[in-house]
Order: sequence, then structure tokens, then C-alpha cells
Amino acid sequence: MIQSERQLTSVYAEIAVDSPLHRTFTYHWHSDLTVGARVVVPFGRHNGEKLGLVLQVSKDKPKFRTKSILSTVDEEPIFSESLLRLAKWLSSYYFHPIGLVLKTMLPGSVSKKKTATIAPTELGLEEMTEGRLISQCLSYIYKNKKTLSRETFLKRLNQWSSSEAEVVTLDQLLGEQLVEVETIQKLSLRTQREKNGVADPKSSQPSPVTIEYTRGQRVALEALKTKRAQNRPFLLLGPTGSGKTEVYLSFIAHLFSLSESSQVLVMVPEISLTPQMSIVFEKRFPGMVAFVHSALEDSERWDRLAEVRRGNLRILIGPRSSVFAAFNSLSAIIVDEEHDSSYKQGSGLRYQGRDVAIVRGRYESIPVILGSATPSLESFQNARLDKYQLLQLTERANRLAMPEISILEHEVKPMISQNLGIALEETEVPIHPSILESLEENHKNGQQSMVIVNRRGFAYFLYSKQEKKAVSCRSCDVTMTLHKKREQLVCHYCDERVPLARVVGRNPNDFIAVGFGSEQVEEFLAQAIPSAKISRMDSDSTAKKGSLETLLSAFRNKKIDILVGTQMLAKGHDFEKVTLICLIEVDRMMSLPDFRAGERTFQLMVQAAGRAGRGSLPGRVLLQTGMKDNKVIKHAIRHDYKTFAEEELTFRRENFFPPFVKMLCFEFSSESHDQLSRYCLHLEVLLRRLFAENGEMVRQLQVHGPVPPPIEKVRKHWRRCLLMTSADVMGLRRFAELMNSELKKAPSSIKISIDIDPQTLI
Repeated sequence: MIQSERQLTSVYAEIAVDSPLHRTFTYHWHSDLTVGARVVVPFGRHNGEKLGLVLQVSKDKPKFRTKSILSTVDEEPIFSESLLRLAKWLSSYYFHPIGLVLKTMLPGSVSKKKTATIAPTELGLEEMTEGRLISQCLSYIYKNKKTLSRETFLKRLNQWSSSEAEVVTLDQLLGEQLVEVETIQKLSLRTQREKNGVADPKSSQPSPVTIEYTRGQRVALEALKTKRAQNRPFLLLGPTGSGKTEVYLSFIAHLFSLSESSQVLVMVPEISLTPQMSIVFEKRFPGMVAFVHSALEDSERWDRLAEVRRGNLRILIGPRSSVFAAFNSLSAIIVDEEHDSSYKQGSGLRYQGRDVAIVRGRYESIPVILGSATPSLESFQNARLDKYQLLQLTERANRLAMPEISILEHEVKPMISQNLGIALEETEVPIHPSILESLEENHKNGQQSMVIVNRRGFAYFLYSKQEKKAVSCRSCDVTMTLHKKREQLVCHYCDERVPLARVVGRNPNDFIAVGFGSEQVEEFLAQAIPSAKISRMDSDSTAKKGSLETLLSAFRNKKIDILVGTQMLAKGHDFEKVTLICLIEVDRMMSLPDFRAGERTFQLMVQAAGRAGRGSLPGRVLLQTGMKDNKVIKHAIRHDYKTFAEEELTFRRENFFPPFVKMLCFEFSSESHDQLSRYCLHLEVLLRRLFAENGEMVRQLQVHGPVPPPIEKVRKHWRRCLLMTSADVMGLRRFAELMNSELKKAPSSIKISIDIDPQTLI
């Protein structure tokens, strides 16, 4: 009777579980459940705890047995209907399990801890009925329970043994197969907490400002205000320093004037931009801004996002993952520097944050603004096709001309070498003399400079003269980068670190340091211009929490004269006193075996140049290159995005590259080179069969591979790539689904991942 009543009152829920399986699971519960809320469920043969999310609830009992939910986590939904819809789109579009999609969308709310349990075996249960001493021990330990934690088991075992003359040990019980140890995962969940003392967002108001807009800003703002309900993304194209951020700020103020509950998401590509954007936005919207980034502790990020979800904070600034944040009343999404490759996730759910923002905007029926001085060619082509509304700013907000870019031809030796025993000042670092003269002159004039280098570390690699080869990573098919200050060789793919002393031993002169990176340039400039305060900004120097903010603050306050760094320096920074930018050696970037190499080089040059002359003084740029006649460089010197884009799009169309075709990449990897090679032979047979069986579907399909990528081995896994392109998007996806279904039969030794819209072929 009790069982019957339980069935009558049960509800049955479709749950997306943190699992790599491409399906959902049905569980029952004894009371109502909320769609979009988290639950903890038993999963697998051992019923380990897993986090799940409720997708659908029904009172109809299924025709199969169901397990019971263990506990509920949230009283209120943590995902809205539109976010659940977005999750389902992500799962479908990126061929990724829905449970793992939702796990990615959660802001670090779960930590896992392994718990050991000890349970009696069937033999042990039989033993308890016997009269032996060991039988009495088992009966004492388990009493009315069948499973105990390891800690409780040992505590009771010790209690019993201390009262008996004969000691029974765990090893003895295991040896006689009377008990067995199991390890299960327990979840530690971060829940929604109410916080006291949070200001009422309705009491906060934007700071009053008087702004003299340029003509382009006025036209763009008017279009945003009048056409925001058309549900078509806006592409805000304007040169660096043209006031795109002011357009964002003014449009947000307009939205806030329309509704006291409006909220806005502002996405930025790099953590390095978050502090600066926070300062600008907090000044205009005091007490309304939250910012999140990867350097925050999970608890900090969770609490800030919780305040946004409740509506207590109205503006969220964050990187690509912020596109998944829950809002109380989201009214617009802004994607700043929309062209940046950092918006693409490189592992797991390989989503493109910009594209997800556009889909979310469509689901939420809100405007999405993409801003850049050098838009991605995909976005620019969408604007040409009128899929996006193009808004253009044509002049800098300070009315000054764009910085002049001067080419310095130099017989650059990018692969310069030096014996480790030779002092640095006795070697040649390939920096043009005019760069040194200009840096010193700029410093004497009380102005600031930035020097951008494409590589971090001290040298590209170490070369062994005895073995006649470079020192390579044991786990990856790449050379290890020399980091002199840390006295380490580091693999920038798997992060393996080897002490320099272990490699060179007592014979440093048997090794040569080849090439140069940001660390060597910093050291060289410090010696060449001793009167200047020089610092370095790259992922090494800013790894410590708070170091990035400290460094940027020091540079903004003129405590640093010359800032040396990697491409991080070129991304959106606004320093009024910077009048000189030096770009060292972009040639290697241009020569990469990737169809986007020209686009990325153009973007780097124009974005880097845009850091100069943003205050009252004009700026200038020095570019050191051996490729002065290259078309990409010529267009970048003139800041001529449109001509560059037209020529590059013509090249893409003629060679069947995105955005004129859809592209996806299957990656196969294995620790065994032989097993991977054999499986690739099977793939070739499979492809021929699928092509023969699906003639119409593959009519426009081009397949390349499976072939080794330029970097064949990463993290001890050998790799093969199968690249597919087609102008028939639906045909390509249907074929990919067929492939994906067939690949489920692959042996466990072969790992398979799918990258939709890959951003690099390296």
C-alpha cells in the first residue's frame, strides 16, 4: 500500500547527467521538481553521485524501471527556458553530450571528491551467520547497515578488536574475500545563497556625463535605439580609438532609462581587458557592474554571477564563458573585439563565444552588438549579405589621425643563436637600431612605449651541438621553450617543465639558445636603455593572482616607461601616454600553414597600431619586417580594412575556405602510433563506403585526410585530422552525423573529438 501511494505521488524527470553519453536519463522523485534546477542522482553500476539538471517533468510513469533522485539542490531554476534551449542547440550544433554542455555552462559549481566504502561480499554475508570470531566481528561492524565509509568501518573494527584477545585486520578480511572496497565519487555543490546588504539596483543611477559625439557615433546610436527590436545582430566597425566603447556605454544608459530592471552582458576576449573595462564601466555605472574571469576563485565567480542572476547587478563583463551566465532581465549582449580568436574554446565543448552570443540573442529576442576595428571575415561577410546591420565609425574620437606605420627593413635573423656561456650583451638580438633610438627618444620626451613580440620565453629552443638536434618535449612533437629567469625548459602545449641544469649539466657551452622571445627582448632593452623603467606583460609575468591588475595600473600611472609583451598588449588597451608602438618580427606569423594567417597578421598589426596616440599626442608605429611588399602588410600600413577584406574574401571564395564553405574537423588520437595508423586505414575504407552510399549528400563535400597535423604528437597522444568542407551546410552536417554514428564503434584506445568551425589548422 505504501509503495502504491509512493508511485501515485511520484513525478518522473528527464535529467541531463554529467556524462559523456549522448542521451538523457529518467529518474523519479517524491514531490514536485523545477525545470532548470540541479539535482543529485545515482549513476552507473556503483550508483556514484552525479550532478544532473532537470529538463522536463511528467507524472506519466515510464514503462521501464527508474532510480530515485538522491536530493535536490535548487529551489529556484538555475537555468531559464532560453538557456536550456541554448544548451540543446549547443549539444546539437557542436555534437557534444547535453550533460557535458550543461556542466560547461555552470560556473564551477561542482567539485568531486572520491570516497572509499567497504561492504560485505556475499561470502561475508554468509559468514555473519556462522559462530566464528571473525563472524562476530563482521556482525558487530555492520549491525543493520550493508555499506560503511572506510573511516566508519575502521573505527568499528578497532573498537571490536580492542575488546577481544584476537585482533582482526582489514587485510585479513580482504584476503578471505569477506569484504570489498569500492571507491565512489561524492559531489560538493555550491548552492544559491542569499546575501544581505546588497544595494537595490533601482537606487543606482548612471553617472551624468556630457559627451561630444562624432557624427559616426551619433548615427550608430540612433540606429541601435531605433532598430534594436529587429532581432538582427549589429556589426560596429570603426578604427581603433573611434569611440566604440562610448557607443556601448551610451546605448546601455539608454536601455537603463527604458527599464529599471534591464541588464547587459559585455564580453571581452582576454582577461587582460577585464580590469580596464571594469574601471571604465564602473565609473559610468557605479555599483552596477560585476566582472568575472578565469583568475577568480570558483566561489568568487559563483557569488558574482549569483548577484547578476538575482538582478542585483546590472552589467556583467567577462570572457567567452560569460555568455552562459543567467540573468534576471537580459536586454542586450555586446561582444567587444569580436574578431579575437580567444572567443573560441580549444577543448571539450569547442564553442565559439561570439556565435553563441548571437544565438542567445535570437532566443532572448534582444540586440547583439559585435564591435571591432578589424572584424572577422565571417562577420564582415554577414554584413555584406545584410544578415548583420553594419554600423560604421570613420574617425577617431580625439579627431587625431591614425598612427603612421613605418616599415624598418632589416636583415633580420629570427633564428639567432648564442652559447649559454656567453653574456647577452655580446650577442645580437635582431632589433633594428631605429627602434632602439626611437624608444630612447620617446622615453626622454616623457612618453610611454610598447614593444610587442610574438613569442614568450627567452629563446625558441635549445640546440645540442653534440646530438645535433633541438631539445624536445617528451610528450609532444615540439621543441621546449627556454625560460631563463625560471631556469626551465617549458613545453607550451602540455606545460611540462624541465630544470635547465638537468639538461645542460656541467657543459652549458655544448648547447645553443636559438631565437628570442619577450623575456629576452625585455632583458636586452633593459641593458640598452638603462634609464628607462621596463616591464614585461605575458602569461608568465601575469600568472600570479592580482599581478596583471598591478602591472596595468603601474603602466597607466606612468611608473613604467616601456612595456614589453606578447599579443596580449595589442588587445583593446587604452593608455593616453603611449605614443610609440614597436612590432618585432610578424613574418613568422604570416608564414604559418593556416589560411587565416594573413587575417591574423593584419588584425595584430592594426590592433597594435591602435594602442598609440589615443590621448592628446599623435602616435607612431615601427614595424620590423622582411616582407615589406606583402599585400597584407601594405593594407595594414594604410589601416585599410575594407580593401584587405575584399581581397582576402576573394582568395577564400576561390579556394573554398570559410566563410564561403562550412568546415569541421574530426581529430583522432592515441598513445599508440601503430593503433592509430591501423584505425586510419579503417577510416579510409569507411569514407569510401559512405561516399558510395550517399551520392547526393556528398556532392559538394570535400574531405582531406586523415593526415597528421603540423604538430603530430601532443600530451603523449599521436594525432590525425580529417577535415571536411562543403558549401552545402545541411549536407555536411548530415554526413558528419553519419560519421559520428559510425565512430562510436571505435576501439577505446582511439580518442575522437569534433571541432565545428575550427579556427586553426595547426
